[in-house]
Amino acid sequence: MLDIMAGFTSREDDICVCMVGMMSQELAATNPVIQAACAKELRSWTENVAHLLAAAKKKRKPATDFDPKAVAWFLNSLWQGSMLVGKACESQAMIRSNLKLARSFVDRLFLHT
Repeated sequence: MLDIMAGFTSREDDICVCMVGMMSQELAATNPVIQAACAKELRSWTENVAHLLAAAKKKRKPATDFDPKAVAWFLNSLWQGSMLVGKACESQAMIRSNLKLARSFVDRLFLHT
């Protein structure tokens, strides 16, 4: 998943953005229909990641106890925030760097044998 996200930052002449994130930021506070639709999509992404983390937790022994849903929300927030700052600062490299840190964080949740 993180590799796919990093791939979005590698497209030349294409700024990495998320339409759901942009709509959430710009319109969710003023339009309840858009807010509900954006929240649904953000929850869906987070639930998918939480399922991946829960499956990994069953397959590999965690180094520490963690809530897959909480970690998924953290990753979603990191992803959305990184795209926002990356867009404003015109830095795809910053997004990739943040994703690399996220990968390190997720890797450290599990014991390595």
